[in-house]
Amino acid sequence: MFTRFRSASGVHIMDVPLDVPSDIRESRFYGYLTSAYEYEVEYFASWLLRIAKEFKTALEQSDLKEQPGVPELLAALRLTIDFLESIPDERESRGKPLPEAAGLKELLESIPGEQVSLYSYDRAPSINDLLAAFSKGSGGDDWAIEELVKKGGKGRSALLSVLKKEKNKERLLAAVSMLLIVFRDDQTVAAIQRFLDACDEEIGKEAAILVAAYTSAHSEIASRQRRGRSDLDTTERQIKGTDPGTGRIL
Repeated sequence: MFTRFRSASGVHIMDVPLDVPSDIRESRFYGYLTSAYEYEVEYFASWLLRIAKEFKTALEQSDLKEQPGVPELLAALRLTIDFLESIPDERESRGKPLPEAAGLKELLESIPGEQVSLYSYDRAPSINDLLAAFSKGSGGDDWAIEELVKKGGKGRSALLSVLKKEKNKERLLAAVSMLLIVFRDDQTVAAIQRFLDACDEEIGKEAAILVAAYTSAHSEIASRQRRGRSDLDTTERQIKGTDPGTGRIL
């Protein structure tokens, strides 16, 4: 099951394992997730954050933490807590601590902060979900890449379609990055180059920087791998010797 957390400041997708002990499925936080199944509900971010932390602490201290599905749930829960903590607290003024004046801090703390909508579903995340999660970061980018790998060629085609139709700069740059991270075949690179040639100049400049950065990083990794293989072959020859006739390692 997947649960989408959406606030005014961003979107986060939580991959929630269903194969967990019944005690966990009956917990309050898990109940909030299932109550949003195919039905969007809203909660205050501060409230969700509190019960998420309580749930995480309880799991980490319980005998269930090594049970099937629980380690994956804990990993997803940590990313969700990171997202909830990143939501600005409207009760604070420009990042300053709440004032200590008599009664004022208590009053401000009692005022609800930003709301978050929850929506749970069974289907695999869409390309739009992955683009939103990748753009957000905070661990969502790693999750988006993992899910894109699962989609394989269909995911590649969907992202290439984004380059042709999308106008939002953030989503376009996310699509370019994801393509370069997961798919680096000649056809994909050529499609990205065609996008660079045709797109808006400002977006093109930023996308070109991404292409250069990812291409350089990939070339460096490949070079290190080749050097490592060469060094290993040399070491094997030194240890085993070679056949004088063929030069093969004995």
